[in-house]
Formats: sequence, C-alpha cells, structure tokens
Amino acid sequence: MYGAFAWYRGEVYIPDRSGDGIRFTGTACTLIYFGLIAGAANCISVVVDHYDKRNNEANYQKFAMVTRTVSIALLALGTVGSILYDGLQLW
Repeated sequence: MYGAFAWYRGEVYIPDRSGDGIRFTGTACTLIYFGLIAGAANCISVVVDHYDKRNNEANYQKFAMVTRTVSIALLALGTVGSILYDGLQLW
C-alpha cells in the first residue's frame, strides 16, 4: 500500500534512525517500487505454499528464488542509481 502511494506520488521515502531518511525519485522510485512488489510476491508465495496441499514444493522454491533475486536486484539498482544519478528520469 505504501509502495503504491509512494510510486503514485513520485517519491519513496525510507526513514532511518537519525531522522533524515532516504528519498528515491524518478527512475529509482520506480525500481524500488517494483522491488517491493517482487518482495511481497515472495512473501505471499511462502504462505500459499504452506497451505497448498499439492506436492509442488519445487515450483514454489523456484518462484521464491526468482522473486528474491529480482527483488534484491531491483532494490540494489534503485539505490545505486539514486546515488550515482540523482533525479535521473528515464521514463
């Protein structure tokens, strides 16, 4: 919910202990948003796998590995892109 609102607004704010926080805008905001979506899909797949009675653990493990990798990659790209190219707008 927060990710959708932040993406609509065009700025993702992640607070830290000192109170300044990190703001992602532009393309970095989009990458962070889709990274959060992939992470949420990963978490949901674990719950669905727990309640699924069929014997398809391998499929859920593959899906979890892909979504985890995509999530980490998008979050890292958004962070590095925000640091290197502050305010870059590709789309």
